Amino acid sequence: MVFIQLTSNIEDIYKKYDEVIQARALAKKHLGEECFFKPELAYDYKTSASTNVTEEEIAAKQGKVFRVPAFELKPD
Repeated sequence: MVFIQLTSNIEDIYKKYDEVIQARALAKKHLGEECFFKPELAYDYKTSASTNVTEEEIAAKQGKVFRVPAFELKPD
């Protein structure tokens, strides 16, 4: 997990909310939406009657929550 501070002052989220939201939108545009958590794609590995999450639902979302980069390893 990586945290990105979008303004010079961490308290700007309270003092300059609109500026922070605009900076957040620009960061998402630059980095790509797929780099950020999306609650609708989250899944819980615990399947039970109390969570109402089936193994099929978990399988359908696996690998879609975050973009995983492809690495090409080259020998030194």
